[in-house]
Amino acid sequence: MSRKMNPYGVGHSGNDFVDRRLRCGCCELPFQYRTLRNQPEIRRWCDACVEHHPVEDEEDARELARLRSHEPILRSYVQDVRGVADRAYRERSEMEERMKSALHSRDGWFELLEQVKAEHLEVERGKCQGGLEYPCPTERVLRGDRGRYQRLRDATTRMNLGDHLLGDYDDGGEPQ
Repeated sequence: MSRKMNPYGVGHSGNDFVDRRLRCGCCELPFQYRTLRNQPEIRRWCDACVEHHPVEDEEDARELARLRSHEPILRSYVQDVRGVADRAYRERSEMEERMKSALHSRDGWFELLEQVKAEHLEVERGKCQGGLEYPCPTERVLRGDRGRYQRLRDATTRMNLGDHLLGDYDDGGEPQ
């Protein structure tokens, strides 16, 4: 039976390593590399710049060649960033559409609730429009949970949609 080699090296496990995220001292792009957790040395350059990083008293020709080598790297990075920005814009647009749809649906339910409530108002002393004793079962359900109604009223007010969507209740939650 053959022995398998340790992918982390002799005497090390995966817990001994850490991923470090830095910004390259040459091209100034972010990069990541894996190193031993207790290793004090921190890389200064990304893989693309390791061979041509700036040196002291650098000759003009070397500096020009180094800077020219950054162009494809920077173009690729800009393209990646544009892709991320485009995805974020699409996601934001989709979320806005979902929010508009949800608000439209909610407004429809408020309108339906108002219509049901209007059909069960007290029209003569002790009687609703349906001829039942007021408050009728429907009116009692509509009056039911004051806390839920108040939370709904508060949320709607915070969204600047106005109390007109919530019917003819005053701030105390009682019919006017």
